[in-house]
Amino acid sequence: MSKTSQDSIKAFNKLYRLPMSDTPALINGSSISTIERLEAFKKTLLDEISEVDDIINKLRYREAHDIPMSQEDTVNILADIADWLGDIQIYCKSELLKFGLDDELVFSIIMSSNMSKLGDDGAPLYDEHGKVLKGPRYWPPEPQLRRYIQAAIRTGYVK
Repeated sequence: MSKTSQDSIKAFNKLYRLPMSDTPALINGSSISTIERLEAFKKTLLDEISEVDDIINKLRYREAHDIPMSQEDTVNILADIADWLGDIQIYCKSELLKFGLDDELVFSIIMSSNMSKLGDDGAPLYDEHGKVLKGPRYWPPEPQLRRYIQAAIRTGYVK
């Protein structure tokens, strides 16, 4: 049986003594520690997101100096992007686990909601920056997320 990303995150959190919950819960059941946890995660995520500036600066330097992109350069830049985006995913998956939330189920619900954003004609809608807009058949994910969390708390669901 192959190891899922959630299994890997659980092993990492256990090894590094990071908090985890088997069922949906606020951190230690306290709003104060939950606030502190969210603030700490926000700082971590903002720090991680800002690391894209290094990649952007490398690309801008090449562009400003008209340096052609070799295959090796392309591979190196893509590896940097993969590492950056992968780290963000890991931080987010770990944070979901700390709150006892099933990352695959949360992802599935949100993606289903995202797929409901199409226009009446079945075509995607975009704003001027290319962001996908919500169409007339869009449904928000929060009600389904609430049902999942309520059921998981009620049944003691453990993934």
